[in-house]
Amino acid sequence: TVTTTSLLSPSITLTKYVDISSAPVGTELTYTITYSNAPGVSASTTSVLTDTIPANLTYVNGSVTGGGAYVGSPARLVWNLGTINANTNGTVTFKATINNGTAINTVITNKAVFTNAEDSYKTSSVNTTVSAIPNFTLIKSVNKVSAGPADTLLYTISYKNVGSAVATSVVLKDTVPAN
Repeated sequence: TVTTTSLLSPSITLTKYVDISSAPVGTELTYTITYSNAPGVSASTTSVLTDTIPANLTYVNGSVTGGGAYVGSPARLVWNLGTINANTNGTVTFKATINNGTAINTVITNKAVFTNAEDSYKTSSVNTTVSAIPNFTLIKSVNKVSAGPADTLLYTISYKNVGSAVATSVVLKDTVPAN
């Protein structure tokens, strides 16, 4: 009697996360990608995970984990994962910064793609919306260049929000010297 056991094709799950879903320009984002192969299926071979860095982001040099490599033109990260056996999982991360000049309310979509020799093609995407931030300018002036012990000084503090968002609960504090 011959018994034949056939395994099911690999069953890959791919999930991508970002630590901040709304952030102003200049913010460093951390991306996490998890992948797994289900129990009781065949191994995934020649497995590759690729993440192309969107135009509004800049990869933070040296931040890739899990054996990934940065490849330029187009800017992307590549992980040659090799064989992923049944009931196996892994996690990789990297960081990217939102570029200056990116318009407020821009939605940055970052997508990971998984491929293998068994023709699996999985994707997972996350979005970050570029948000506005308040930004203040402050000017402090005094009415006299020099003063004696009994003179009264008038200080003026001028402020302006030159940022792109309304600021709430703002506190302006000025410590008066003892003398």
